[in-house]
Amino acid sequence: MSTLIETGPYKLLNKDSTDRLSRKATEKLLQLKRSENLSETEYNDITPKQKQPPRIYSVSKIYKTDVSLRPIVSCVNTLAYDLSGYLARILSLLTEETVQAALHRLNNDPSLPDRTALTPPQIADLLNFVLRSTYFKYNGALYDQQERATMGILFSAVIADLYMKAFEEQTEATAPEPPRICKRYVDDNLTVTKQHNVDNFLSHLSQQHLSIRFTMETENSNKITFLDTLVTREPDETAQETKHLSALLVANGYPPYFLQKVTKTRLPTPERKTAECKSTAVLLYIKGVSELLRRHLRQQGIRTVFKSDTTLRYRLVRPKDPADPNKQDGVVYKIPCSCSKVYIRKTGRPMQERMKEHDRDIRLARTQNSAVPEHAN
Repeated sequence: MSTLIETGPYKLLNKDSTDRLSRKATEKLLQLKRSENLSETEYNDITPKQKQPPRIYSVSKIYKTDVSLRPIVSCVNTLAYDLSGYLARILSLLTEETVQAALHRLNNDPSLPDRTALTPPQIADLLNFVLRSTYFKYNGALYDQQERATMGILFSAVIADLYMKAFEEQTEATAPEPPRICKRYVDDNLTVTKQHNVDNFLSHLSQQHLSIRFTMETENSNKITFLDTLVTREPDETAQETKHLSALLVANGYPPYFLQKVTKTRLPTPERKTAECKSTAVLLYIKGVSELLRRHLRQQGIRTVFKSDTTLRYRLVRPKDPADPNKQDGVVYKIPCSCSKVYIRKTGRPMQERMKEHDRDIRLARTQNSAVPEHAN
């Protein structure tokens, strides 16, 4: 992971920029609220409240030999988390459009006012802010991501899909020999093309953008894995049978509409009977015990799913840096006193801010705010 940080598009920061970015985001949102482009509820929902910096972790890519780790930045409970979710909801209906048409779609989309009162330029400004707030914490140090959208932001998938939609259309339109079939899921493609065109099309893909490089896996024994699914290419005997049947029908004088009807007939798929379960139990697997337990629970109409206490995720995922407890919100805290009394409360504010408020109340003798200054004075 350290090597990935050192060689990737990341820059070491000298200080935590959370407070600065939080103030900047609040200023932008306050302007939008004052101009009535954001309602009071929307403003309260997406205004930054958390003070934790994003934290990076990695997931092993066991199917790749050159790059074994996929970095993911956890933006949960960070300053831009709620804002990115709000933007994701606005953009989610544009996933079928190209990036070039997205702005045009926003300007002419009659349903846009139903999703937000923001104008397309205002949406673009907020998008730009969130995409530029790509810093994270790793091993106690803070880094800024210089390029690309961060995996972990709520609208990253929407942005990626918008871009890849335009990317694939441009690629297929400019390819000397477009593939016969090209199916995509985010950045994974299943392509069917002629054998002589495989390397040429791969080279064409990699020439579309300097920062995007594709790798390729070809079928082995008529089989290839795509999105954890084994795809098998089998000889098309049905086509030969249909052709033979069509020739016989034509030779015997049957009309074209009857020929079309017969060749499109499909046998009905028999229905599979599945046992109905009243509920599902997820249990820890214990060899020799779990099998017996499953049989007994099945008799009671309970489906059993077993799990292991040691998962691949536990083995392969590099954990995030621990969260700073002083910057956590939604915590229960305790303040002890030398007289043996304690003050216990819950706060939705970051812990360090709440402690500063207590200190200020004690110093200014604001006894009406809580029992802490009242007891201290």
